[in-house]
Amino acid sequence: MHGVDHQPTLLRVLWDGKKTEQHTTLRVRERRGMGDHCAATLRLWEEGFLQRAAEMRELGFDEVFQRVSRSAFA
Repeated sequence: MHGVDHQPTLLRVLWDGKKTEQHTTLRVRERRGMGDHCAATLRLWEEGFLQRAAEMRELGFDEVFQRVSRSAFA
């Protein structure tokens, strides 16, 4: 993902308070860290994924697919 750090995102725009206040009526009212919530959600998704591994194999999804898919939960 070359150059991703240089792409403007909504969060970057909103966090740059000066530009946001100068050019829009948008204001940041609250900032929250979502790391713990995301980690808990990914753990739950991975548990569900693992519980259905046999069903996925029956549907034709091989071990390679399952390994690659599990990397999304890391």
